[in-house]
Amino acid sequence: MNRSIRTRGVIAATAVACLTAGALSACSSGGGAVLVGTDASVPPLEYQSPTGQILGFEPDVIAAAAAVLGLKVQFVNGGFPSLIPGLQNGRYDMIASDMGVHPPREKLVDMVHDFMGGNSVVVTKDSPLQINGLDGLCGVSVGAQTGSTYLADLTTQSGKCTAAGKKPVDIHSFSDLNAEHLALGNGRIQALMTDHTIANYATNQLHENVKVALTYYSNPCAISVAKDSGLAQPLNAAIQYLIDNGQYKQLLAKWQMSDQGIPSAVVNGIQ
Repeated sequence: MNRSIRTRGVIAATAVACLTAGALSACSSGGGAVLVGTDASVPPLEYQSPTGQILGFEPDVIAAAAAVLGLKVQFVNGGFPSLIPGLQNGRYDMIASDMGVHPPREKLVDMVHDFMGGNSVVVTKDSPLQINGLDGLCGVSVGAQTGSTYLADLTTQSGKCTAAGKKPVDIHSFSDLNAEHLALGNGRIQALMTDHTIANYATNQLHENVKVALTYYSNPCAISVAKDSGLAQPLNAAIQYLIDNGQYKQLLAKWQMSDQGIPSAVVNGIQ
């Protein structure tokens, strides 16, 4: 499905009209449908119910923001590596899938922050590995999702390992988190790197046979829209509205992410 520039323009115009009306909550939902691409394999951020419905924190935030802007939302499940190309070629109006804000990405898309993420290293519960820092990954086989910032982090760390005379990180790339967990469970890899929200959910809610070995920093994650689409500022204003009226806080609590909220809405790191 291809989204024409004209269609995006209509959606953006509706959103801007809601902004200039001065009462965001008063907008009706007659402005068109926003097509949102996501990789629904990373609970609690986005995942599929047994009936195929896409659920999670980010779908809830997007739906709430779209309602504020008088827009309807349709979610489409797709592979993470295809999301940014799909946004650029007009297949999607927005994309969201635990997408960390990263300078190279900001050159490709406009990123509207929606929560604070952190990177975690996950191992099996019976793993003998003691990982106290990223240098503990030297010589370890580690998986990460294709197209993610985790792969870049692992590549950087692997270079540091060899520079220090240690074995490089044995890096494995996977299409989705389910494939990573399968590889970890069957011993193909010794660890995987993912967002700490996802890692905590896997250990505390899904009760999987894994544990968090290391969480090493926190960074914003974002909903992305095409460059110069006219959607970034209306979406950002809608998220700020949700923050101000308390609905954003309620959504964080619903998905047990209360410690990961953003204090204010931001586009591309510039407030």
